[in-house]
Amino acid sequence: MAASGMTNKHIANNLDMNEARIKMHMRTICRKLEHAIVRMRP
Repeated sequence: MAASGMTNKHIANNLDMNEARIKMHMRTICRKLEHAIVRMRP
């Protein structure tokens, strides 16, 4: 959903969740991606 350009608010509404919870999940995903990218660097 985020990859398709939906806002956190829109995602929250579609999943019947709180927007703050979506933001928390997005931060976790971004943090994991950053760590994965750092590990890939030579």
